[in-house]
Amino acid sequence: MYKLIISDLDGTLLNENHEISAYTKKIVEEVTQKGIHFFIATGRHHYDVFEKKKELGLSNAYTISCNGGRVHGPKGELLFSHDIDDKVANEILSL
Repeated sequence: MYKLIISDLDGTLLNENHEISAYTKKIVEEVTQKGIHFFIATGRHHYDVFEKKKELGLSNAYTISCNGGRVHGPKGELLFSHDIDDKVANEILSL
């Protein structure tokens, strides 16, 4: 039996309209009711992930966002962050 499922958002949990279908919500609920942990990992910003997590009712889920650059715990607490240095970001933006 699986103990953990980690899923992407775009093209996986979200349909072609970037929405979570009723069917997907039902399956996620069934999985979590069986005691299987469900986490979200995506390239999106963590604010986007928090909204989708809330929509799915995943109050105890960890989130991995920004292509692995940030990890948040179940309560939204930042556990890991690897941000681009401001100087580097400004150099890139100036191009």
